[in-house]
Amino acid sequence: MKYLMRSLLGVVILATYSCSSTGNGELDTDSISKEISARMDAFVTSNNAMDLNALKDFYSNDESFYWVEDGKIQYANKQVLETSLSGLVGMVSGVDMKILDQRIEVISEDSALAFLEYEQAMTMSSGGAFNINGAMTVLLKKEERVWRFLFGHSSTKKER
Repeated sequence: MKYLMRSLLGVVILATYSCSSTGNGELDTDSISKEISARMDAFVTSNNAMDLNALKDFYSNDESFYWVEDGKIQYANKQVLETSLSGLVGMVSGVDMKILDQRIEVISEDSALAFLEYEQAMTMSSGGAFNINGAMTVLLKKEERVWRFLFGHSSTKKER
């Protein structure tokens, strides 16, 4: 019976491990990249819909979260970011964001790095409008089976 239990435990461990890898000890980077790409597409959809609750879910609940814009820590924690998002959604009447280029580097089963080049047109409720041509780099962490932004940096393209 003792050997049967060990064998059964071994099978359970092997089955669990094989679900998260290619079976040969390597990460299934293609599957993880597809998950993250779909998550980034969902981010763009939520952004364009100005869905505040959905947008908040893209950012990590981890205490170490922060976001940098143009080289400066703009949002030191998630609460500050959520307050800013709420204000922005209240001032904007339309958003059209498009991903121009995307690169995803899988680090582990629950962390990855994503780089995006994007364009975003925003129309303000007051009648003004502006365009952003930028890039962002995001460290994603899988929390409760959901990919979220743990750290990020966005910047606008500048003429050089």
